Amino acid sequence: MVKLELVEFADFRSPPEFVSGIFRQNPDLGFPVPLEDIARAAGIFKIRYEKFDAFEGVLRANAEKSRGIIAINSRSWPQRQRFTLGHELGHFLLPKHNCFMECSANDMMSRLRLNPIEVEANEFSAQLLMPESLFTSHPDYPESPDCMALVSLADCCDVSFKACAYRYQDLFRHPLGLIFSQYGEVRSIRRNEALGFWIKVGINDALPNHLGQKIQTMTANSVYRQESATDLWFDTSRATNPPDSVMEETFLQENGYATTLLWFE
Repeated sequence: MVKLELVEFADFRSPPEFVSGIFRQNPDLGFPVPLEDIARAAGIFKIRYEKFDAFEGVLRANAEKSRGIIAINSRSWPQRQRFTLGHELGHFLLPKHNCFMECSANDMMSRLRLNPIEVEANEFSAQLLMPESLFTSHPDYPESPDCMALVSLADCCDVSFKACAYRYQDLFRHPLGLIFSQYGEVRSIRRNEALGFWIKVGINDALPNHLGQKIQTMTANSVYRQESATDLWFDTSRATNPPDSVMEETFLQENGYATTLLWFE
């Protein structure tokens, strides 16, 4: 059973402080993290799953945020519902977040500092679902990028592959880029702080020819890895002594979705 002494959280301000406090008070928690139990211990007395068109999650709490209700979009897949629950719980616990929140799918992906409240809630959810100490010490955690290891780790955490890849990238201490595509067209791009090179491809661009052609021959849930010339992916015109090659690994999922990891060895 999850128990929380919320008085100890009174001076907390950031997602890492709250997440650390939750696990410090409940040291036996493991994967998958029991989000509903944590939410109830925090003061959420009702969690509803409803069909929403415009929202992924809704929070309704009293002014003091001592009690609240969270509603989750039942149309979304289970791992998205878990991330949404963590997101709304972040709004409930984090100071300066409103007690009435209605969050869209775009809010769940927000990383822009123009929307710091949603960014904080996303950070809270990711860190709660995949706390650093448990995540990096798990047997499936790869020391170097490995898509199939991340698939296993995502299953263990009961999160989506994309959420797991994001968390891995944030914790990976070396340069790592992520390219998300569908049917060979780039949908989103993400770099960690260690990656100093600008990725050449942009949103809605085609993947580099060699990878776009390879993906057409791959079957769903398969992986392709190769070493490529750095300038195929990165603008190195302003770099001093850039690496000659980059490792790339692509995981092809269902419906043409693919995730490509880029790193240097």
